[in-house]
Amino acid sequence: MRIARILYPVLTLGPGRRLGIWVQGCKRACPGCANPELWDPEGAGEVGVDFLAAAVNRLSRQGAPGIEGVTISGGEPFLDPAGLGDMMDFLCTVTSDILLYTGFRRRELAAYEERILSRAAVIIDGPYLQEHNCGHPLKGSENQTIYYRDEETRAVYTAYEEEMRGKHRVQSFSLREGKAVLGIHERNFREDYERRRDLYL
Repeated sequence: MRIARILYPVLTLGPGRRLGIWVQGCKRACPGCANPELWDPEGAGEVGVDFLAAAVNRLSRQGAPGIEGVTISGGEPFLDPAGLGDMMDFLCTVTSDILLYTGFRRRELAAYEERILSRAAVIIDGPYLQEHNCGHPLKGSENQTIYYRDEETRAVYTAYEEEMRGKHRVQSFSLREGKAVLGIHERNFREDYERRRDLYL
């Protein structure tokens, strides 16, 4: 699996203090995508589950509060379904709350139902359409669909959605290559961000 970022604590892509995993590579090139730097499939090296396990163990040794959930985004996780399946095998030992984003429609991924889809607490599917950016706390555009594993999960995430609705809350992480701004962005956020950044350079 090519993993571009592993960040913690992520507070803007699901309830609780989450481990965020961004995979590298996507063929869609959706206009207005929040992460165009993750399109190039060669933009990050291949890592195994042992790398991910080491990152989780390092957080534990550093005294980080417990991981309350995991959010997997990208990039497109299903560019490498075998690697994603291995990742899910491990992550299910860390938490039962796994939120998975994909640009595919769930019906297109039926072959992966048992190993991957059934193990996610929440799946948000469909490509990002900038013109349908709707300000939802969890999905980037209105065409995307949220699937909950069960009613208990739905209740937890519905409470999170109500808490976040209308806030357009984002979170910034400093990386070696610059900053990552996490969360569900407003339409044209990248142009606005670049303009504001240039004012202070």
